[in-house]
Amino acid sequence: MRCVLLHYHIFKNAGSTIEEMLERSFRGAFSRIETPDREGLVSNQDLLHFLKQNPSIKAISSHQLRYPTPRFPGFLFLDICLLRDPIDRIRSIYDFYHSHPATGDPLSDLAQGSLGYFVAGLVEQQPLYIRNVQVNQLACGGDSDEPEGKDLLVATERIRSAAFLGVLDCFNKGMVAAEHRLQPVFPELDCALPAENVTGGLEGSLAQRIEKVRAACDESVYAELLRWNELDIRLLDCARAEVERRFRLVPDACAKLQEFEQRISQPPGKRVGRCPRSQEQPTPTRTEGAITASAPFPKPNWFTKLRRLTAVPLDAFTLWLSSRRYGTDLFDPQYYRATYTEIGAGTNPLLHYLLRGAFELKKPHPLFDPAFYKKKYPDVAGANPLGHYLRHAHRQPTPFFDPAFYLEHNPDVRETRIPPLLHYVSHGAGEGRKPHPLFQPEYYARSGAGIQVGPSGFLAHFAASGADACNPHPLFDCKSYLSKYPEVAADDINPLAHYLSLEPGKRIQTIVKSDPGMGFAVAEFEIADVPLAVVFQGDDLPRGQKPPSAGVVLITKHQSGTITIQAEPQQQPFFQAIPFEQLYAQVRA
Repeated sequence: MRCVLLHYHIFKNAGSTIEEMLERSFRGAFSRIETPDREGLVSNQDLLHFLKQNPSIKAISSHQLRYPTPRFPGFLFLDICLLRDPIDRIRSIYDFYHSHPATGDPLSDLAQGSLGYFVAGLVEQQPLYIRNVQVNQLACGGDSDEPEGKDLLVATERIRSAAFLGVLDCFNKGMVAAEHRLQPVFPELDCALPAENVTGGLEGSLAQRIEKVRAACDESVYAELLRWNELDIRLLDCARAEVERRFRLVPDACAKLQEFEQRISQPPGKRVGRCPRSQEQPTPTRTEGAITASAPFPKPNWFTKLRRLTAVPLDAFTLWLSSRRYGTDLFDPQYYRATYTEIGAGTNPLLHYLLRGAFELKKPHPLFDPAFYKKKYPDVAGANPLGHYLRHAHRQPTPFFDPAFYLEHNPDVRETRIPPLLHYVSHGAGEGRKPHPLFQPEYYARSGAGIQVGPSGFLAHFAASGADACNPHPLFDCKSYLSKYPEVAADDINPLAHYLSLEPGKRIQTIVKSDPGMGFAVAEFEIADVPLAVVFQGDDLPRGQKPPSAGVVLITKHQSGTITIQAEPQQQPFFQAIPFEQLYAQVRA
């Protein structure tokens, strides 16, 4: 499933600012699309063709896109809609053309006179440019000569369902709400940008700028201007209320607004990422999931000591052979010494590990968890877990690395016959290969902008993170998971490690609490290698379908128009970000 942001760029509605933030956030994955014809349109089929030809594109902006947002199987489109007071918009158009004349453009010709002359000329000669333009764009695709009340209802519904909504006179609140809502889908989205291409027209308050227009016009002309923009003005009132509602849904909204305004003043390269640990390599932890290796171990008796001592040559040879054969050593002496500071400076870390550390379940490498491994494979018994693993190297070494998944998605690795983890450590991590369905390396990097990782890559960084870990996957929001398990946060346990440590039958599952009087439709698709069954429930859907009983997302559309979502807590933020119609479009797939 591919998620794409679509910016419906309405002229002089701060579109240049939105384009700049998209280009800075997505870089080469952002594109502008325009036809050579100034009055041309980019159809939804044109858009689909462009996206298929450019599979890396994540965000698009165009003056020539028109609502409704396209609905295609395999794509989830999230629309960006920015609105502006219509009178202030007309003043901005005048300021733009007055300072940037365009030969042959009728608006530019009018703008070479006074503001009053410009407005009077629009009223008399070019009314389509000032007659409820925003309602027209949202509801009628710009094709209506005179939008009506029914079009206002359509436009209002579209702003309320927009994935990213902004209003210029409460711009920062809209950006904070948009970042919060879209972070699970696009963690790299950074909306902290001063307004671009404003042509010096944002001085003073909105009321002062509107008064400037009123004072420049004849009374009758201004009255006509207000009459022709009555629907746009009502739409703006609804949009402001919706922006305020979304802003209030942001946790610690006022603090986030203050932090956002501070980010605006900082160069992008010096900004701190939104993930708590984004700027540092986390201190290695001795705890993985619900399994701890830090408890004191009883002193071994003489027989156990003898047995361990006699096993040292074999374990040492196994480590040496693995390193020589595959060029990778799963014993990292620097990591071992940094993690277990009680080891004296004069102690050989490998010898300490072979004689003692292995049996105290100390971790020899960020991606080998002996406590997890011993619990999962009881036949380890009293053996050195790492030595045992290297003799059974297709087993699972840590909750975060799934060898079966890795081989299935990397058939070239299977052909090399290199054990999966050894290949990942030596090659796969640096190549950005995915080690587990719920760990997406590039997503994790974007989730914690500015992460500084060691030689073992993003997975090792994540494995060493505790409860404040950055999100590893679009469908795993760490904070939302911790809201279900506050004791996990209290113990500073990595949320995904805790989730994976639970038996599959004990993991959170969404039990469909359905209304037998409603109809059902089911969509099945994948989000970044995680399969989903989404059940849609509503009065307008066919009766008689029996939905799955568990392990699904249930989305209900009520008669009032409100949408409710039943999903596992770590999945909830993703589904709250996606418009209902986009998800429902996947039923046809």
